Amino acid sequence: MECRAVYMQRFEEINLLATMAEKNSELGGNIMAMNALTRSGLVLLCGYFEGFLREMCKEFVEELNDLGIPPSKIPLRMLSEHVNACSDKIKITNANLLMIL
Repeated sequence: MECRAVYMQRFEEINLLATMAEKNSELGGNIMAMNALTRSGLVLLCGYFEGFLREMCKEFVEELNDLGIPPSKIPLRMLSEHVNACSDKIKITNANLLMIL
């Protein structure tokens, strides 16, 4: 899945912000900078996640189109399973980031 690779690449930007925020949380650090970096990371995370979901859906539809299967022939459960499988792959990554933030 290309959308997952792109999401993981963008996730590195969020990790960079989290690292910078951690440095500012040390004694003598800039609390305002830490708060701004934390909020920035959260905004990026939400935006990137929204983009990931959008791209995941596009990829799924493209795969169905490539197979020539009409959507009416695809069981609803299968559509739901695809979304669940993709989102499970990134749950751990997001949980780790939220622990940092």
